[in-house]
Amino acid sequence: MKDEIGFLGDKILEYRFEIANEIHENRIIDLTEEEKKQLAPFEVELINIRAHFISLFGEVLKDHLDEETALRKFTQWGKKPGKCFAI
Repeated sequence: MKDEIGFLGDKILEYRFEIANEIHENRIIDLTEEEKKQLAPFEVELINIRAHFISLFGEVLKDHLDEETALRKFTQWGKKPGKCFAI
């Protein structure tokens, strides 16, 4: 089972940008054209932030991190770019 979990972690890491793009597109689908235009200068940064967040899940699975280490990684991430998700 550990191999399957590690494999899943590897795949999440491999496809993190594709996943982030899909989440981003889903997130902005209901925005008006004006709102999308305002968001446009920040899109690359937002997608990168989302991809980094997704990569944390991949790392936790791939490296079989314990709960405390995983929580610390997510907490550190949340203190930095997490505010961007208010957009």
